[in-house]
Amino acid sequence: MSTRSTDVERNRHTKTVRDRLRMHPVFSQFRQTNWVELLHRSRLEEPQPGETICREWQRAETGWLVLKGEVKLLRHTTKGQVLLVDLMLPGDLFGAVFYAGHPIHPVTAVAMKRAQTFAFPLDVLIDELKTNDLLQMALLEDTCVKLCQSIAMRGLGLEDVPVRIASILCRLQEKFGAQIPETRAIIAELAGTTTESAIRITRGLEKEGVLRLKRGSIEILSLERLSQCAGGSFRPLGSQMEESV
Repeated sequence: MSTRSTDVERNRHTKTVRDRLRMHPVFSQFRQTNWVELLHRSRLEEPQPGETICREWQRAETGWLVLKGEVKLLRHTTKGQVLLVDLMLPGDLFGAVFYAGHPIHPVTAVAMKRAQTFAFPLDVLIDELKTNDLLQMALLEDTCVKLCQSIAMRGLGLEDVPVRIASILCRLQEKFGAQIPETRAIIAELAGTTTESAIRITRGLEKEGVLRLKRGSIEILSLERLSQCAGGSFRPLGSQMEESV
């Protein structure tokens, strides 16, 4: 089933969308002229689970803001492997590529659950960015956060599997809170390990009283202990057999 798309100006939920944009740290900085242009040229999309929103190496002309649901960002290697790079939740931006020349999307975006996204033309954002100091600061902050996360994830690849699992759970806690509505298969993908390893390690953390495992979700009972595991100061039961790569 293909994405349903509706121009924002024609959608009966326009006021709700506008209100959410006005509360967003980036879009709230738009001035009136480009704000009208943004709404006029943008559209609401409702991708179905498993539907591709954009593909890596595709020319970047559109950016997206997640309004509902979840979107996963994927990277395909030359060996045919698919790496889960990140999860985008409501309020998250993706696809906003600004460099000159031939801008391309660095990842493929796929809807994990039924989603709603605000698809906007990048040229409107770039035009507003040229003379809007507040927007520049908001985007700089967003970019710096993502850069720091990227650097941390690159270093995480050298850590043992228990540290990677615990670190991913800590990061997801920042997104979801104590109740993480993701399977251990997703945790394994993000940590770059097998589902079996993720199951063993999370079971060990459950026995330690750090987690409570439920079908399709994970509840963090002790963020302090989980952070200690992410820092390598303790290893959960059953994790000794996990290899470092």
